[in-house]
Amino acid sequence: TDLPQDLVFYAIDSKGQTAIHKDREKMFAFPSDLGDASLKAAVRTMLSSGQGSVTYQFQGTSRKALFEASDATGWRFVLAKAMN
Repeated sequence: TDLPQDLVFYAIDSKGQTAIHKDREKMFAFPSDLGDASLKAAVRTMLSSGQGSVTYQFQGTSRKALFEASDATGWRFVLAKAMN
């Protein structure tokens, strides 16, 4: 994708594992294992809701993310924007 530097798109499966990400090192990782407590809480919210927004910290950057669940796959598609 040709997204601006401050945006990232990814998808997590119904177990919280990354299914799609432009950074190959993050593919198949569990985002809740990569960040601080706010990211773990954001993943829990995404998995328990069909759609919405969350904020979290990742690698020293505050992010706001919009997400929506796919009825076909159960994945959550996420578009996150860096706030710093």
